[in-house]
Amino acid sequence: MSKKIAVTTESSADISKALQKELDIHVIPMTVLICDEEFKDGVDLTAKELYEKSELYNEIPKTAGISPHDYKLVFETLTQQGFDVVHVSISGKISSCFQNALFASNSFENVFVVDSLNLSAGMAMLVYEACRLRDSGKSAMEIAAELEKLRLKISTSFLLEDTGFLCRGGRCSKAEQLTADLFSLRPSVEVVGGKLLPGKRYRGRGLEAPKKYIVRTLEEKKADKGMCLLNHSGLKENEVEELVSFVRKSYPFEKIVSNEAGCCISSHCGRGCVGIIFREQSSAD
Repeated sequence: MSKKIAVTTESSADISKALQKELDIHVIPMTVLICDEEFKDGVDLTAKELYEKSELYNEIPKTAGISPHDYKLVFETLTQQGFDVVHVSISGKISSCFQNALFASNSFENVFVVDSLNLSAGMAMLVYEACRLRDSGKSAMEIAAELEKLRLKISTSFLLEDTGFLCRGGRCSKAEQLTADLFSLRPSVEVVGGKLLPGKRYRGRGLEAPKKYIVRTLEEKKADKGMCLLNHSGLKENEVEELVSFVRKSYPFEKIVSNEAGCCISSHCGRGCVGIIFREQSSAD
């Protein structure tokens, strides 16, 4: 009889409540700080509420990593229930979470922590693969090893809209904000080797710029035809539907999953953010 496997991750993976339940994923909430208050991401604060508070108090939200103690409590609970644990963490080059989770795992022989070298839906892609491998009967050690091979094949990028949000957070200058707004230029960011790097800029209002970004990303990357994740923050339902339809017409993905970014990612990307995430084909494909 194979050992029971628990798949865990942080709320920065932006996995919907429905998928958490369907795939039996244990999500550890990160902390969001705003207006001298602390909130647990996705537990007592939604992205919509975060934006409302940010605009009301003109204060940029901040995020805090999960402590080694909190990780240890989760790992301890699961291992005592007879589980081996595979934990997928946000990139160690972006957050302290990976190091804290790794430190906590040292108290257990059957907890395997994987640095996703990613964030948001890029993490989610690895979590979904971990669940698939778990259900196919792989051991926790085997799953962790497979994820470490896959993590560099995940293409993750985002197109930002709220340059004012970025500016208030010190992530761009006032001059850059004014230039972007004046010429309707929207910056993109890419995850490369676990780091966030500036990408190309796209001109256009409404969904014009996101569609240009999607087309160019799919042209430049050789996408696997399996699953595509479309992350978004603060978009209207009809806008999300239009972008999903556009992706479907642009590339023959077998499955397209749209998901709203949680509080941690929204704290850094602002409203109107769109991200397209997929697995790149291997050279043998």
